[in-house]
Amino acid sequence: MRSAFLRLVRQRTPIPAYRTLSTSMSTSGIEMQSKHVYESVSNYYGKVLTTSKDLKTSACTTAARPSEQIIQALQVVPNTIKDKYYGCGTPLPDGIQGLDILDLGSGSGRDCYVAAALVGPTGSVTGVDMTDEQLEVARKFVPDYMDTLGYASPNLEFKKGY
Repeated sequence: MRSAFLRLVRQRTPIPAYRTLSTSMSTSGIEMQSKHVYESVSNYYGKVLTTSKDLKTSACTTAARPSEQIIQALQVVPNTIKDKYYGCGTPLPDGIQGLDILDLGSGSGRDCYVAAALVGPTGSVTGVDMTDEQLEVARKFVPDYMDTLGYASPNLEFKKGY
């Protein structure tokens, strides 16, 4: 993430301005602001974006090529999941066999699907997202993907939250 930020600074790419909350703002004002941000983000990622090509920014760049293990895992992730990936790079390390992984803001679940392969059948992966549309896509392919990996039971689940 730091390298992506440094590239933004070096390229002088404009960063969207967000209003900051005043310390004198009332609780109801903060709640209204929070609700507006939630609705805006939910609408953008849930309804406006339909594929990665719809992204309104070019701020994301990848610092390094993913490991061979991650590249192989990506090859069996369903195309619909990959088409709806709106993240930057692959933030997963190698050597996570048997671990439990939590992905906040998991979107369509691309990183979760990769992590499910990397943690193996003894690990688990939970993706959390706030948009029903993204969760619907993420959940749709779990049974078939588990069959592809040869796992007897799912090690991948998606929950709504923010």
